[in-house]
Amino acid sequence: MRHCFLAVSLVLSLLLFGCASTKNYSMAVSSWSGARTGDLVRVWGYPDKVIRMGNGHRLYLYRSVNRGSYPQFVNPGYTTVDTSNGQTVVTTMPTTVSGGGSYDLRCKTWFEVNSSNRVVNTSFRGNNCVGTDAFVTRFGRGVKPRN
Repeated sequence: MRHCFLAVSLVLSLLLFGCASTKNYSMAVSSWSGARTGDLVRVWGYPDKVIRMGNGHRLYLYRSVNRGSYPQFVNPGYTTVDTSNGQTVVTTMPTTVSGGGSYDLRCKTWFEVNSSNRVVNTSFRGNNCVGTDAFVTRFGRGVKPRN
């Protein structure tokens, strides 16, 4: 049953995320090197946090968190009765519950901005820093997805 659940989860993930990849996400994020801060904010929106660095630069931090849960599966118990050759055998299987749980999908993205309001460095980290071709088109700066 667990293998069936994992297989169904994998198929659903592929359908939901299509060709989402870290490579696409990296392409979109790194395309902002050299861009003006105003252009970045027009496309990505206001950052979740701005951190002032010791060298006078600022870090624009964008965060995403997607939380969800896996369903529980209940396998109902059963009882069988078999009578043969004057013998009766009763077999009982109890109800079992399996699965269930929660997950967090996270991504943090940083754009380092210098005193001239230009992006000088980019970085990201997390287990959900992925993008589709549509993401690259929408959030990249002048880059086309690679097919």
